[in-house]
Amino acid sequence: MKELPNLQEIADLFSNTTKLEDLLPKIILTLAKLTNSEIGSIYIPNIDNNSLELKYIVIKEGNNFKVIKKENYFVPFDKGIVGWVYRNRSIYITNDTELDKFYIPLKSITKSNIAFPIISTEGEILGIINLEDPSENKYTETEIEKINFIIPIISTILSYHRKLEKENYEKKLFSLLYSINKIFHSIEDLDIIFEKLVNFLTDHLNIKRGMIFLIDDEDNTLKITKSIGLTEEEKSRGIYKLGEGIVGTVALNKEKISTKNIWEDNRFMNKTKAKRPKNKKISFFANPIIFNEKLLGVITSEKEFENDKDFEITEKIMEEISNLIGLSVYKYIKLMKEKEELENENKLLKEQLSDKYKIEGIIGKSDKILKILDIIESVANTNSTVLIQGESGTGKELIARAIHFRSNRKDKPFIAINCAAIPETLLESELFGYKKGAFTGAISDKKGKILLANGGTLFLDEIGDMPLSLQAKLLRVIQNREVEPIGGTPIKVDIRIISATNKNLEELVSQEKFRLDLYYRLNVVKIELPPLRERIQDIPLFVDFFVKKFSQEHNKKIEYVDSKVVDYLMMYDWPGNIRELENVIEQMVVLSKNNKITEDLLPKHLKISPKIKTNYEEEIRELITEYISKLNLSTEKNLYDKIVKPVVKTLINQLMTKLNNKKTKVSEVLGINRNTLASYLKKNKNA
Repeated sequence: MKELPNLQEIADLFSNTTKLEDLLPKIILTLAKLTNSEIGSIYIPNIDNNSLELKYIVIKEGNNFKVIKKENYFVPFDKGIVGWVYRNRSIYITNDTELDKFYIPLKSITKSNIAFPIISTEGEILGIINLEDPSENKYTETEIEKINFIIPIISTILSYHRKLEKENYEKKLFSLLYSINKIFHSIEDLDIIFEKLVNFLTDHLNIKRGMIFLIDDEDNTLKITKSIGLTEEEKSRGIYKLGEGIVGTVALNKEKISTKNIWEDNRFMNKTKAKRPKNKKISFFANPIIFNEKLLGVITSEKEFENDKDFEITEKIMEEISNLIGLSVYKYIKLMKEKEELENENKLLKEQLSDKYKIEGIIGKSDKILKILDIIESVANTNSTVLIQGESGTGKELIARAIHFRSNRKDKPFIAINCAAIPETLLESELFGYKKGAFTGAISDKKGKILLANGGTLFLDEIGDMPLSLQAKLLRVIQNREVEPIGGTPIKVDIRIISATNKNLEELVSQEKFRLDLYYRLNVVKIELPPLRERIQDIPLFVDFFVKKFSQEHNKKIEYVDSKVVDYLMMYDWPGNIRELENVIEQMVVLSKNNKITEDLLPKHLKISPKIKTNYEEEIRELITEYISKLNLSTEKNLYDKIVKPVVKTLINQLMTKLNNKKTKVSEVLGINRNTLASYLKKNKNA
């Protein structure tokens, strides 16, 4: 045992080392000297990528050893001698490396190789020691005895340092997280939060640059809203599509990305063109900003890479920040939208007040439209509720506005809300408002749409999509003429309610999806807006109106519209109604040349053959004329029954089959009363 090392010498060797990173080269150097090996190396398990990371190599040069620090060198757990040692948790010796299937050479001169694990008292593998030598049969029982003597000591020292470093790491992480949480709990304004965060991260983590990207709903891109370390020009260039670069990929997948060195990561695009030192490792951290499971944006930061522990701490801090900042970003976005809406409403109100909203703004000369105009005139100056029913794109809000601005409430607010466009969780607060402290996030009083409409008109679009729970509250508003904000007390209101839907409310009532009592309250006066396909004679008027409108908007001077264009437009069914027609006209105006709208500008789906859709009356006339020309009228009798009855029977039977026996829909298509259809079917059930 006299060859075994002195314990005091070993203790002295490691006593002055405080950092784990400094301890590793001392360990491998001690073992290489102790066994008189030419080469020594130490590996640390990297669980994240299932491999052993080579940290240090020592190579004997004469009487001295050279210590070399290694980076980015990994051996998979299932490869090499060190991988075998890790898997089997035991020593491995080979005295002829040329014949050894596991050996991965670091130097070609190696003949003998020994590798062994350093295992903590808890059973965790802390590292793998690998020793090599050019002589054969180097590692004898004597060498193994030395190793077995010192390994428990090294294991104890390494375990202690690991524990100490972990405690220091956890203390630092806890301290940083605590400070960050204090920032978020004491401040709600995003601008102040971002400023405080930047100062904190700069002081404690040496962050050099940070950005908050928010999604632009108009073009679905990510744009920089807040930044530090960027010029305004650089900031303006930082625009990413979903899936583009690190920022776009984080947004698309809603998962963080952290990279130790941007220069080795081809996903990093640097669209801002911000200058960074290429001779230094720059770490980049990108985390999604999510609130209520919805992606709002991405927060990023970058700094010079220091070491793995610092990288890990920064990564966890940024992840915590991204989790905490979601509410602040949501409030910021909401505030910006409310500000924009308020500006738009003010602008619209000014336009409305100056124009006084002329009823002539409703386009049409068909009988159905003229009848609707009469109803508007009759109902405008009453306080009755009005229900407007019609397909999407038929102009329901236009009718509601016409009623309002023809009434004695015209100088008061017209407030519109789409019940289908707002999530159920937010619709109640949007309609009824709330008091400060009513729920988490209610930092101040907010007036709901009902109170904003006080004295004027509240337009409830897509009323059929309103949740049953809110239907009951709306009914109380109509009955009691008072509104109760969330967390508040009832407030008297004077409003007129106009509602609209593209659904059959009677069917919803029968399905118990809409309250019958509310339906009766809303349906005092009903206006049924016809789809565009039922008022094709109005299409030329719309063409003229929209051509003038978009010519002015797009600086065009359209002087001519080909009559064939109008013919095609009148033959199309227009499932999107007026809104779809408006879109088509705008497209043709924008693409027009020589101040003309010609047939070639029509979208392909509108270019159907005129023969497919001819005038029904003309086609029927031709058939009957041809049929009668072949008859002997001097002897013919009961011609009405021979022609008309089979036509009616065929028409109704075909429609009943095609429309799945839905009598209401068939009667609508035929343009007859449902009772008339039911009576016919009853009389002719065996026909």
